[in-house]
Amino acid sequence: METSDNSKKEQKQAKRIYLVYILVLCVGIFLAKFLLARFTPKAEVSISEKKASSPVEIPAQTQPPAPEAASEETNLSPQVSEEKKPLPVLSLSGIFYDEQQSYALINNQIVKKGDSVGGAKVVEITASRVDLEFEGEPIKLKLTK
Repeated sequence: METSDNSKKEQKQAKRIYLVYILVLCVGIFLAKFLLARFTPKAEVSISEKKASSPVEIPAQTQPPAPEAASEETNLSPQVSEEKKPLPVLSLSGIFYDEQQSYALINNQIVKKGDSVGGAKVVEITASRVDLEFEGEPIKLKLTK
């Protein structure tokens, strides 16, 4: 009888140890998630290398230069303006870079080369940045350190 009581006590003690391990593991996962969210680098958005300004201004109307041989009637006619859509808000959270196939996490969506996110098409993914195109306008998203 005494041996069965000892084995039951050992089993209870073993269960308690497993519960402590599981509790420590859960706390560790929670702590790691919190620290990663706190210290993950923010993404930096720039329209192009030469026009890296914030905020980005898009001209309301672009008029082509008038031909030299055009008559005055042509110059006086009203210009039809194309309204450009505002640039989408894009947030780069991370990049998985590989020689064959790279992926990026933009606006909580996993994308690869050729995919679209927020109306912008992914042109290229490198180890530190993602190049996109929105209505012919290049957009570069960079990971900051």
